[in-house]
Amino acid sequence: MVNRLSRLVVCCLAFLALASSGVSLRAQQDAPSNGAQPAPPSAKDGAALFATSGCMFCHGPQGAGTDKAPNIRDVRKRKTDEEIFHQIHDGGKMMPPFADALTEDEIHSLVLFLRAEDGWAMVPPPPEKH
Repeated sequence: MVNRLSRLVVCCLAFLALASSGVSLRAQQDAPSNGAQPAPPSAKDGAALFATSGCMFCHGPQGAGTDKAPNIRDVRKRKTDEEIFHQIHDGGKMMPPFADALTEDEIHSLVLFLRAEDGWAMVPPPPEKH
């Protein structure tokens, strides 16, 4: 019980840090500067979001899981697109919802990334620690 509670606290803190840091691309996507339509969701964008929006903090740099969250490397084999979207958007179990931190297009990009056969090869390496 204590382990589950500490995992929940860590996930909530990561979510709050993400939400307050302005990491989301929501403002950029809602108002393109040149008047053009935002680019459609892509697996490559999803891989970049995985690296920058807090996913690595809980799921690890290559999605293999940590003591905070499960392995999601093969989630495409276990869940449908809709189930993956719902999990990210609404949260569930120990995962907080990200509907307020990510746009629906960003979540769709994460789904495309998680569904892609070569998705994990697209994830940029974590920054080096000094």
